Amino acid sequence: MKMCKSIVPALVLGLGLVCEKGWAASLGPAVFTVQNVVPGQSVDLRKTAGLVYTIGNTSDTEGTYSLVCQRPVEGGVLNWESGYDEIPDASWCKLEKEEVVVPAKSKAEVGLTITVPAKPEYHNCKWVAAVVLKASKTAGIGVGLAVAARVRIETAPSDDPGTGGAVSMAAIPCVLPVEAKPGSMFERCVLLRNNTERTLECVTQRLEDCYPEGESRYPRYTTSGYQALDKVTWLKDKEQKFTLKPGERREYKMKGQIPESAKPGEKREELVFITAPAPEPGKQGPAGRETRTFFRVRYDVTADGAK
Repeated sequence: MKMCKSIVPALVLGLGLVCEKGWAASLGPAVFTVQNVVPGQSVDLRKTAGLVYTIGNTSDTEGTYSLVCQRPVEGGVLNWESGYDEIPDASWCKLEKEEVVVPAKSKAEVGLTITVPAKPEYHNCKWVAAVVLKASKTAGIGVGLAVAARVRIETAPSDDPGTGGAVSMAAIPCVLPVEAKPGSMFERCVLLRNNTERTLECVTQRLEDCYPEGESRYPRYTTSGYQALDKVTWLKDKEQKFTLKPGERREYKMKGQIPESAKPGEKREELVFITAPAPEPGKQGPAGRETRTFFRVRYDVTADGAK
């Protein structure tokens, strides 16, 4: 199985906390992304990136809380960022603790380790899991209260056509590197794989098509160290509409050009979304969501062309 380079876990941090009105507890960060997760290798986010969940208790009494990883719908999360499927098994995400005591007017930290099993089909996948905080034994607080954060997992890219089997639709590889000097033309190709049991009438989209009034969401998608190409594209020739039959794999070819105005050392990234209509439009949950994947085109502008 040929692997793409740069297989190092990377984080795209989301800002903010999640909290419930009238409840003195909070959980943060509300959302973040872990990229390049290699199946078969554990990623301890506290050790590798210094990332932990912070539970805040602003009440005047000590609070005991439960913290658990779940599939989004099981955790009460019905909507999440486009291009991610529900994680097949939430037990792949393991918290350091599942019950936390937080003193009054204080905070506590809990780490998270992600271990995706070592199967080829788990490469080139994008999933979301929910981390749910509930009141456990806090006096005076209803145990029905809960808040949920989201962790988005992008597994390591691979060129193997047998990968990407654990999502509804996969792009193989999920990351396309382009190293070229200003003015250079290039061609790239991904293999699209339909893992659903229905025919997908696909259209090509960009991030602003998915969120025409949601620019605040854009930074959640951008890889650290790269500047996003949100409003422009360096891809000049790609299919706009096509059909994917159940179980079908097909090539999706693109051409592009690095602008003459680009500067050596510049690192840019654009996302290409492949979208098919929801099987049951208007319905809550996965059935009401479009079938959608995306791949990343990462540009490293060089002085002398491809390395």
